[in-house]
Amino acid sequence: MSHAKYAVIASWIWSLIWNVTQEINDGYDLEGFGTHCAPVWNTERPTSRTYLILLVSFCYFGNIIILLICYIKIWMAMKKTRLHSTTAQQAERAVTTTIIYIVVGFVFCWTPYAGLSIYNLARPGFPVNPYMKTVCVYVAKTSTILNPIIYAIKNRQIRREMIGSIRSNNAKPEENEMVRIDRGQ
Repeated sequence: MSHAKYAVIASWIWSLIWNVTQEINDGYDLEGFGTHCAPVWNTERPTSRTYLILLVSFCYFGNIIILLICYIKIWMAMKKTRLHSTTAQQAERAVTTTIIYIVVGFVFCWTPYAGLSIYNLARPGFPVNPYMKTVCVYVAKTSTILNPIIYAIKNRQIRREMIGSIRSNNAKPEENEMVRIDRGQ
């Protein structure tokens, strides 16, 4: 099995552990205006508070550390090649800016929610404005689309493939290959 398959399986297991543990512990609660669910933050139960501390530690700070380690290793591997051509230097610059955008994007998206979570842990039961909760959650959720957008902007080949995919999805049914295959042509 390839490393990519192991990584996908590991990410599913990681997610399952955190979600099932919370479901067994305190469950989930509607947050903000009731448009999203989240762990029960305003709790005094020691097991729940421990879970929330571990959640912020591993799923926020841990992700930042993993991102930094992985991207620093990629950057160092590029530096080791020591290609001095203009093309290689441009590629190195492009990879470096992509790395910076991805790390800053993750931190930008998740810091408000992580900060709110830490605040709720520090002051349980203290009311938080539902607008603030909702904005923090939706900013965090944008991180799921941020990487594809960054890669599409920074990588010509990915951008070309995405545009081609969009164009083929907008084609008339008789021009779409999938429809032809379905018709048996």
